[in-house]
Amino acid sequence: MQADPGALSESSRAKKEAKSSLTQRIKNFNLSSSVSACWKSAKEFDWFIGHASSFKENWDFVIMITACWNVFMLPISIAFNSQDKTLETIAAIVDICFVIDMIVVFRTTLLDEESGEEIRDSRIIASSYLRGRFAIDFLSTVPFDQVALVSTMSLFSPTYDFRFSWRNPRPSSSSSLVS
Repeated sequence: MQADPGALSESSRAKKEAKSSLTQRIKNFNLSSSVSACWKSAKEFDWFIGHASSFKENWDFVIMITACWNVFMLPISIAFNSQDKTLETIAAIVDICFVIDMIVVFRTTLLDEESGEEIRDSRIIASSYLRGRFAIDFLSTVPFDQVALVSTMSLFSPTYDFRFSWRNPRPSSSSSLVS
């Protein structure tokens, strides 16, 4: 049995189009065309990311993927007490992406609803973000489980006194106090 040559060409054409679309999306994920530079003075350089730029669109897509990763993997890792180093590494990378996203949002222009112009004032952008969803982003980005783990390890460590750990370590139970 021989396949229809028209069907093969349609299939290969669809694959080529999908590949070129992905290649174009990757090419558009550059900062040079999306970040506009604005010199305020000779010493101060201020940059913004356009709210409708291709970089911002692609970055939002990356953040959406990392959020979906968290939605599925966080409950699984908590339920099964997963200690897999690969998953921990991916979780750390996802957390770093969310921190970078907070920085990106602080540097993304806003659209003035009345005039339709882009707002490039850092103070206005920051106050809008701080009054808006910053609290949610901050609380969801800080790895409280890691903070709690580090703080309890240092507070309740059996080998070190928390107050004097940098100069007076406690002797371990295996070492002898009497010479």
